[in-house]
Amino acid sequence: MTLTGCTHVASGPTTGGSDFDLLLLDNTPTQSYAPYYNGWDRTNTAWPATCVGIHHPAGDIKKISYSTSTLVSGGCLTGMPLGSAWNVNTWGPTGNGTGVTEGGSSGSPLFNAAGRIVGTLSGGASTCAAPTAGDCYGKFYYHWDLNGAANNQRLKPWLDPIGINPNTVNGFDPFAGYPDFYGTPTTVYEGQTVNFTDLTVSATSWAWQFEGGNPATSTVQNPTNILYNQQGTYKVKLTTVTAVAGTQTMEKIGYITVLPGSPQAQIWCDDFTTPANWTTTIIEGSPDNWFITSGTPTFGGGIGRINSTSMGNYAMYNSDSMNSAPGNQWAHISTVNGQNCTNYEAVFLKFQQNYKKFIDSTLVYISTDNFATSTRYVLNDAYGNNDESPNPENISLDISSAAAGKSNVKVRFTFRSDQAMDPQGGWAWCWQIDDVCMFGVLPGNSLPIPNFTATTSRKISTGQSVSYQDQSQYTTSWLWT
Repeated sequence: MTLTGCTHVASGPTTGGSDFDLLLLDNTPTQSYAPYYNGWDRTNTAWPATCVGIHHPAGDIKKISYSTSTLVSGGCLTGMPLGSAWNVNTWGPTGNGTGVTEGGSSGSPLFNAAGRIVGTLSGGASTCAAPTAGDCYGKFYYHWDLNGAANNQRLKPWLDPIGINPNTVNGFDPFAGYPDFYGTPTTVYEGQTVNFTDLTVSATSWAWQFEGGNPATSTVQNPTNILYNQQGTYKVKLTTVTAVAGTQTMEKIGYITVLPGSPQAQIWCDDFTTPANWTTTIIEGSPDNWFITSGTPTFGGGIGRINSTSMGNYAMYNSDSMNSAPGNQWAHISTVNGQNCTNYEAVFLKFQQNYKKFIDSTLVYISTDNFATSTRYVLNDAYGNNDESPNPENISLDISSAAAGKSNVKVRFTFRSDQAMDPQGGWAWCWQIDDVCMFGVLPGNSLPIPNFTATTSRKISTGQSVSYQDQSQYTTSWLWT
């Protein structure tokens, strides 16, 4: 991204002054730039603690240098008045050598230990060839009002136009509390789903709009399994409410790309028309546990029947109707027959659910040895007590690690609510599932879409780090830059 255009509003000369320039941008940076406005300190304090220089030598990528020695007040270049500059006598070691500056670093800021600008680089002998040499920075203190009386010679008229006369100002994020988010993945095939993660700080409500998605809206913080069925590019909009920014909206145009067709082949589907395809196992609780029905539940916290695609039989664990008092509930419903996935390099389990949570766990297990061992997948943890899912909610699980290249692949759905989890456990609401399908990706048809997430998409402070996680599927090599 590029922002162009500015006006030169003030400067201090190198000869007889503190060597600074102040530019006023013609356009205010928008949120997409994630701007941060640095604070400053105009006191004439020789900071004894760590100072940090951040610069882009000759337009290169950002470099960070630091010094733990006390700043020394003095001059710098020939003709600069005594007391107009801070001298950094030596830079400290870093993980890659010693911090220095280079040609093209001039004008870059020097931050004190409080994170405020105290000077701007004027010159010095420090280079990669002379790592023990020092540098000098024109003082913010001198820039303020000591270069001359005219407005174009001082910072004061521009940074304190109403005459408050502060000694220090903290930096700030102009979009603190403004919404931001990311989706995973952002490129899919028709019939695939996207999960969204909110990055807004301290939001109290969320209103999502998914152009081309199903469902088209959501009010949960981190919506999952948003289904895209039609080729195209689609925008995503998030409106949040925070104490800092009030109600604000972030809209990302063309954020989701849906490609035509699908790389996945159907391996197996079951809509519970034949109950004998399934078997139930009671660990604790009512003997009724899981059952297959086409009717509407009598209890279940007011939940109606699942509005699944097939709209016939479906499987239900109606916890609310099992007990009239707390008591442990724990049961499985499992496929009788295993599926052959030996020809597939990736396998996905897809189904529809209608769910209301209350102190329970909902799980999927995948096994190739009749559940002597299995791989567990945790569902619905994002829901809080008494939250309801969309009806239906489309769930897609990547079960490749447990099923790809395997035979006799069986599926188990497990509902558990017990007093070991919570004293009020054992009396939950309802979980309904239908239209359970397994899809496979044949070799050579893997989804060739790189994608990744980061712990933040906004600014960070000096010394902080960002962690990145690859979200690509079927990747065998990586090159990060």
